[in-house]
Amino acid sequence: MNTLPMALLACGRSSPAISHFSTTYQDLDASSYTFTLINLPAGLYVFIYAGESITANAPTYSATLNGVAMTIATSASGTQGTSRQNLAIAYGVINTSGGNASVVVDFATTNVRCFLSAWRIDFPASNTPVATASVPSADSVVSSFSVTMTGAPAGSVTIAAVMCNQTGVSLTWTGMSERFDGGTPEVNGTYSAADASNSVANPTYSGTITGSPNGFAMAAASWR
Repeated sequence: MNTLPMALLACGRSSPAISHFSTTYQDLDASSYTFTLINLPAGLYVFIYAGESITANAPTYSATLNGVAMTIATSASGTQGTSRQNLAIAYGVINTSGGNASVVVDFATTNVRCFLSAWRIDFPASNTPVATASVPSADSVVSSFSVTMTGAPAGSVTIAAVMCNQTGVSLTWTGMSERFDGGTPEVNGTYSAADASNSVANPTYSGTITGSPNGFAMAAASWR
């Protein structure tokens, strides 16, 4: 099992610290996508990857970090006609600072794009999330989203994302810091990612969606 570097464990900090490292995307039809992240410090890393498939088949999520299988914390798949909005949260550990990281994410069904967001969590009490949640939508117009992180104590951190089926959609988060909100230039789809330090236990995070998409998926996970 991967473990956190001892330098982080020895710090004695009482709550985790979270930092968004990057968000990027690839505009291509594939079931598996490879991303290279440059010069990463050691630590626990959380990745959200999201796409849209043009088949009714549900995806099966898996991911590796430098060739080592990551754990899928949670996933969600919304529906719009015969397409699906797909996203998953995966986490793994980098034990040595300064190198490049290869992140491979797999949906096991062809998607027409893939977004990848990366965060580092320093000083977690455990690599395992204390709470997860997912919200898949049916084929209907949506104008808001909401998720409650049951089991997340005050002082924990939460990472979340939403994948919508249309370009030109804008998402506004309440209580979270948005790190990315946008689409791709070639195909429909809008992805938004955010994070928060939880000031209360069992926090609820919500937001609004403009542009009237009729398919979306949301997933979130919390660490203490």
